[in-house]
Amino acid sequence: MVVAHTTSGGDLRRYDSQTLATGVYGVWVRVNTVHDANGNKVSAYINGSHKGTWDDRGNATHYNKYGVYNISGSKSQTQWKSVKFWRK
Repeated sequence: MVVAHTTSGGDLRRYDSQTLATGVYGVWVRVNTVHDANGNKVSAYINGSHKGTWDDRGNATHYNKYGVYNISGSKSQTQWKSVKFWRK
């Protein structure tokens, strides 16, 4: 899960811990994820740069979604373009 936070001009974090990118508010950011469900690994790329590969959360139903969730302010916004999903 990639989560946006208000620090550092907007940063993207893996869950609420590891920072993947900073200064993301007001700019387009390319986010790519690769989930190897058979190998139980997830990789994240921000603007083409590999940020890490981690264990997934184990045997479960996995899915991708995007949007604004759990907002605490009245002015949260996200924009998405050219979204693509591939399945092997």
